[in-house]
Amino acid sequence: MTSYTLPKFLCVVILTSMTWVKSEMCQGPCYDGWVYNNHRCFRYISEKKSWIDAEVNCVSIGGNLASDCCEEDSPFIKELQKAEKGEEPFWIGLTDCHKENIWIWSDGTHVRYTHCNDGEPNNLGEEHCVHTIWGDAGGWNDIQCERLYPSVCAMEIPH
Repeated sequence: MTSYTLPKFLCVVILTSMTWVKSEMCQGPCYDGWVYNNHRCFRYISEKKSWIDAEVNCVSIGGNLASDCCEEDSPFIKELQKAEKGEEPFWIGLTDCHKENIWIWSDGTHVRYTHCNDGEPNNLGEEHCVHTIWGDAGGWNDIQCERLYPSVCAMEIPH
């Protein structure tokens, strides 16, 4: 039989509980319907909306349209959408509706990474909002904000 002193016992209890918490984290610290990736929670919204209506919907459920803030996020976001609907385009939170060619994420994240298709963004026909999985390249495309697409929302991990 193993004998523990009180400090060793407490250490074992703490380490065991940390292991339990970590295994719970593997399932994700997100609310139901959201999926964890890279310190954020994501949710695919299948209802087709304009870009602004999609953003308002994301805000109403605690997030914003997804900011594809780094190269690691792009494949995850595409796979999340693909698991739901195949190769259908969907809104992300990138827009220049405030000022032409000044691209911002709707959640305020600094634009550090882009995955635009060749020749995009091109502002053809007053295109100020971005959707993804467009064309053979599978990158981002600017398009009119009034078009109707599904969307992916993202939120910071709830505390």
